[in-house]
Amino acid sequence: MMDANSKLIFLLLSCTTFFAVLRGQRVDTDGEVIGYQNHNVTLPCHYILGKTEDNLIQVQWTWQNHSHKHDPIVIIINHQEYGTSVYKTSLKERVSFIERPKLTPDGSIIIKDVKITDQGVYSCVYTTYPSGTKTGVTTLKVKEGMAQNPGDLQQEEVMELMEDSEYTMVTFSAWSGVLKKAPVSWHLMYTQQSVDL
Repeated sequence: MMDANSKLIFLLLSCTTFFAVLRGQRVDTDGEVIGYQNHNVTLPCHYILGKTEDNLIQVQWTWQNHSHKHDPIVIIINHQEYGTSVYKTSLKERVSFIERPKLTPDGSIIIKDVKITDQGVYSCVYTTYPSGTKTGVTTLKVKEGMAQNPGDLQQEEVMELMEDSEYTMVTFSAWSGVLKKAPVSWHLMYTQQSVDL
């Protein structure tokens, strides 16, 4: 018979496993992306595999803005067997997948020479078997001009802290939506030192 501590540990492990499976298959996108007129912009989309038996069938992007009266329109599809198809829209000559031609968990697209009229809600839809479809949504806002300071740059940041008794390890990545290196500085606490990457 299990004692109270064993039951609690079993319950916590069961819940952790259950929530990990629930969170397993998903599509990660940025909620909002800022693009600058006449420059390229990337709309990130990543399928996070939870079950190894899931097969990717296709990734499809749709777009809806103020001029689309009803349903979103399909702009681009990448199918595992039939390849990439770009639909006849105002984006046709300017949109492509970053990973081509093979279907991968990275379904990110790039829009070249972005226009104010490209603003809207973009949906990245992965079709898998046997799990079905998973969707991620991104709102693209387009500004005139160019990013004036590093804080205005489109960036994707991931930070991970791992602490033990003596050290703190930080893993950080930054990506800039324009063709220049994103400035990254580390300021060491309790010292006057800083490190620029």
